Amino acid sequence: MEAIVTYSEVTLTGKRKYELYPDKIVMRGSSTWSYDFEQTLPLTKISADYGRLRMRPAVTWISLTIFLLAGLLSIVLVREFAIQSRAVPGVLGILSGSALIVAIATMKKVEYASFCATEYGSVLLSVARSGPERNRFESFVQALVSQIEYAKTLNQGAQQPPS
Repeated sequence: MEAIVTYSEVTLTGKRKYELYPDKIVMRGSSTWSYDFEQTLPLTKISADYGRLRMRPAVTWISLTIFLLAGLLSIVLVREFAIQSRAVPGVLGILSGSALIVAIATMKKVEYASFCATEYGSVLLSVARSGPERNRFESFVQALVSQIEYAKTLNQGAQQPPS
């Protein structure tokens, strides 16, 4: 069976490809420096109501912390301890500057559409507006919502006894 619509996202944490079918959504992807995965969710288990979340990647905050700590340590070594070597403060300065560049490069917030499970209310599926297909994000989310509602309508009709 061919997917109704597909969508791919690329974030700092990895890549995911979503394939929407009439009764399920299949996610395939890989996590950065880690593992490959595949997950299939029946659409009847997902709530059509979704929340939007905009957040900065964790690497932004880690980079800002490294920038501040390495820069401060470099200044303290030079001014307070009058360290004779220029290599250690220089390396710390390079680390601090590099961390600042990473923080600036990742400062933009990423938008997510988070779908909860119908029974538990916990987040079951999150789709990010990120990567080469980010312009198709809205249309994919709307197609997903429509297909969830349609699958639930079919499921309710199948469960009702004939009159």
